[in-house]
Amino acid sequence: MCESYCGQDCNKCEKREEFQCSGCKQGPGKYNPSKCDLANCCQNKGHESCKTCTLSASCHMLHRRGYVVEAMLARQKAEAQCDLQEGEKSKFLGKCFTALFVVMVFAIVNSILSEVMPVLEVPTTIIDAIRWIANAVILLIMSRYSDHYKSSAICLLIAELGEIVLWFFIGDETPAWSLLISIPLAIMGIYSVFQTCQGHSEVLCSTNSTLSSKWNRMYCFKMYILIATIVCTLLVFIPVLNVIAALGLVVVAIAGVIVGVLEIVYLYQSMKHFRDYSMKYNAETVDSK
Repeated sequence: MCESYCGQDCNKCEKREEFQCSGCKQGPGKYNPSKCDLANCCQNKGHESCKTCTLSASCHMLHRRGYVVEAMLARQKAEAQCDLQEGEKSKFLGKCFTALFVVMVFAIVNSILSEVMPVLEVPTTIIDAIRWIANAVILLIMSRYSDHYKSSAICLLIAELGEIVLWFFIGDETPAWSLLISIPLAIMGIYSVFQTCQGHSEVLCSTNSTLSSKWNRMYCFKMYILIATIVCTLLVFIPVLNVIAALGLVVVAIAGVIVGVLEIVYLYQSMKHFRDYSMKYNAETVDSK
């Protein structure tokens, strides 16, 4: 007889093979923590069985021990379903973050070309607009796992399409009336960045809390840079403070580059995390079969 902590004969358990239960005791079975609440209770209190516990007469877990196996099976199925969903989510988001990373690298290359080859200003501007639209489409696809991405994609599309319309009608000129349009578009762009960072943080929180926190801080960094840029730009027009403001703009520009590099690193880390997690899940699934 292979007796359990609660007194049931493991050899007569019809669910043992289905549950792949090795038993809850040493000897015929093994120490199997976190599977059975009754076994954990006895192990934590140092009892050989429930019989030696002074509270056994009033123990609701012991009285309902016939349902323990069913409860463990239900828990196991729920965990397996959760793992399946996480595996599918990781595979999907791994591809999406890869696409975002590629778009980001492409944007950097395009920006460098526009600076070193002014003759390419028009094509690089068009390519940059296409890049932003592609970025918004990717975020819209990712909204399957976070509503933040949907909000970000909509704001980004509106902001970018608005910028395209302005550029088409006024070109490089900036008449006063255009501020009535460009300022709200800029605000929408800022809100889009916030929603994107929140979305990245949300999809990562269940599997990588450290990286999730990094994305939360990323938005704060960008806001600090934006506020500092606005303040320094306004101070430039004050004669006494214009030199300090100019130096401040240089510092802000350097900080912007650093934050941009951090964003690329975080994108790469997120991409790698989801791809590795997906591969790990696939390997465990194969092993379990």
